[in-house]
Amino acid sequence: MALTAEKEAMIWKTLNDTRGKIEPSEYKNYIFGVMFYKLLSEKAQN
Repeated sequence: MALTAEKEAMIWKTLNDTRGKIEPSEYKNYIFGVMFYKLLSEKAQN
């Protein structure tokens, strides 16, 4: 799935807004979990 520049900017803005005061090194743990869940969901659909 290719993202347009507008959608990519919206995603980054949302991530920065929701991250709040969590350090980026800690935030990556949450993001990796979400990405892994997305991978499993896509595999289950196929």
